[in-house]
Amino acid sequence: MVYKTYTCLLCESTKTKTKKKYFPTTGTIGIYSEWYNHKGGKICHNCYSKIQYQKKHKKLSIEEWRERNKNNPLWQKGINHPNYGKKLTEETKKKMSISHKAEKHWNWQGGIKFNSAGYVLVYAPDHPKADKDGYVREHRLVMEEYLGRYLDKNEIPHHKNGNKKDNRIENLQLMTKSQHDKLSRLF
Repeated sequence: MVYKTYTCLLCESTKTKTKKKYFPTTGTIGIYSEWYNHKGGKICHNCYSKIQYQKKHKKLSIEEWRERNKNNPLWQKGINHPNYGKKLTEETKKKMSISHKAEKHWNWQGGIKFNSAGYVLVYAPDHPKADKDGYVREHRLVMEEYLGRYLDKNEIPHHKNGNKKDNRIENLQLMTKSQHDKLSRLF
């Protein structure tokens, strides 16, 4: 495979450098070049003059780039996309949408993630306190399971040891919002 091309300005011969070649005299594989490397630069095999010009790789135009990548599935958009121009029913669109959500998504992490405040979030899309993505803070779920009911608007489960990732029931204490605010001001 050719990866560099040089052109001699005097004899106008094009010299290429190939990646690997077997050398039978030494029994090794190495890089073979059609020019001599010299302290002053590269020297042509034909006229033994210094090669002065390096031919750059051709920059592709947008049309050439599209033609080269038209069968690449990562770049298929618009006319080249397999579903372009197809009339999809609402049922089909819904199935396609569901096929990439939750457990079927390629980056599914088991329904557990962490928010920017450091709390553990659990996927529970049917929960009344779920966010737009369907996640609820785990300490709320643990306290609700312990109490056997949903928490009220003004109830907050407090972490006794201050570790937001330690959601054992022994580490949680149910407080009202005003009690929790007073406690947080002390620390």
